[in-house]
Amino acid sequence: MKKEIKQMIFASGFSLIAVMGWTQDETPSTPKWVSDKGYWVVESNINQPQQYTIRFYNNQHELIGRKDLSGIKLNVRKRKTKMMLRESLESSLEAWAKNKRTGSEIAKNNE
Repeated sequence: MKKEIKQMIFASGFSLIAVMGWTQDETPSTPKWVSDKGYWVVESNINQPQQYTIRFYNNQHELIGRKDLSGIKLNVRKRKTKMMLRESLESSLEAWAKNKRTGSEIAKNNE
């Protein structure tokens, strides 16, 4: 009787460990507010709580834009705020890429 109980405990423990290892192989999904084209950084000052500077970067860590906000309270933990920052980032990236392309075409034409 004791031998059967030990075997059952061993089998259930082994299967539990196997299932736990199997479920951890999945990669976590990326949240919707994360852009694959770049990232943003929010800077604030404790002495001026309603002034924020948002800097937008591409994946090569180049500064592509800056936005200053004042007079509002920005809660970066909210999903709605993160989605708005993603939209601003992507529009800034598009404008920067267009401006960069236009600038390089002008330089080629001047040569």
